[in-house]
Parts: sequence; C-alpha cells; structure tokens
Amino acid sequence: MRGLTLALSIAGLSLLTLPVVISGPSQAQGPTFKLELCSAFGKPVLLSILHRVAPNDQRYMVKGWFMLEKQGQCASGDLPRGIFGTFAFSRASDTDIKTWGGTGDNLLPICVNVSKPFERILTDNYKCQEENKEFLLPFEGRKVTNEPGVKIVFR
Repeated sequence: MRGLTLALSIAGLSLLTLPVVISGPSQAQGPTFKLELCSAFGKPVLLSILHRVAPNDQRYMVKGWFMLEKQGQCASGDLPRGIFGTFAFSRASDTDIKTWGGTGDNLLPICVNVSKPFERILTDNYKCQEENKEFLLPFEGRKVTNEPGVKIVFR
C-alpha cells in the first residue's frame, strides 16, 4: 500500500492536507472494489466519501474533504463492498456552487463538517452541530456487489 496526500483549498477553506490510502487492484469477487473518482469539471472539486469501515465490519464511516484539483485528474482506492456514498462540490462562479449528490432513492443525508477535513464512524444518535459548521448533505448512495470497480466522473 502507498499513501497519497491530496490538498484541500477552495471556497475560502484554508490549505490542509489529508492522507488517502491507495492499494493494489481488487478481485471481482473479493471483499473490496476499486473506486475511481475523476473530475471533468473546469475547477477544483472537493468530495467526501461514505463507506463501510472494513469488509467484515457493518459500521460505516464518512470522511472528507478530498480534492481533485484539475479537470482530467482522478484518484482511486479500494473500498469494502456494499453501500457507499459520495458528495462533491465546486465553485462554479464567484456566486454559484456546483454540487453532486443524491436524490430520490439514492439520497443518503449525512452530517459532515463543511469547514475542515473530518473522519468519523456513523452512529444513530449523532446530531449535526451548526455552531461547529456541521450540516446534513445529500450524499449519492450506491451499492456494489460483484463489480470489480466503479468510476464516478464529476461533470
């Protein structure tokens, strides 16, 4: 396994770094799948990921913010099979924010910190604290069973 550090700086957030673990290819029927996240957007994209803690653990964790700095950039890593989710945003203009999240049956409302990197295990009794800049965001939920990998492109 090797580590990758992505920088976080957009929309007034300070420069921070967040390590992301990248591992080798996964097997189609193994306990993990390869998630590849790519930007086809003209500005930096910040994203957060929801996934199971480990293949043999039924708990979920949410972490962010990772940044795809430029159009055409991709990042990938292995995640446990099952349900996972993503939420991403970018500054579309000086006044508009572009978001990529879930709707309808694919909506997973998850509480995250919108001002700094975070990582936490989800619990039923956790409450968002607006004074700590935590808000419910509409993650897009997906389920992976037998696929060797999933590629998501933010356009």
